[in-house]
Amino acid sequence: MSGISKLILVVDDTLFIRVLLRRTLEDMGYEVLEADDGDKAEKIILERRDSLDLVVCDYFMPEQDGLVTLEEIRKQGIQIPFLMLTGSMDQTDYKDLENTEIAGSLIKPVDLSDFSSMVEEILG
Repeated sequence: MSGISKLILVVDDTLFIRVLLRRTLEDMGYEVLEADDGDKAEKIILERRDSLDLVVCDYFMPEQDGLVTLEEIRKQGIQIPFLMLTGSMDQTDYKDLENTEIAGSLIKPVDLSDFSSMVEEILG
């Protein structure tokens, strides 16, 4: 990665996944923030909107899911790229996700090589 560090927010209600993704991203040279639900993520995004480069977000979370978080952020005019992660989806979920402005999506369990490649592709 080039000289300027990029800041990524990892949002997932499962600690193990947050730690795994954070370590992977840090090994790639990125700075990482974490949130365990969509509401906390939304607050961080609003506070750090000018310094965040990517949000890696779980689709299904209790309280506020990834899709609601994305919609709320877009209502604020924030266009930070979202990489959505999900464990399982039905046809309705796919339709909902297809109609959003996301940079990409991956199915859990996430292959870390695929994850790393997609992050690099999104961030250029």
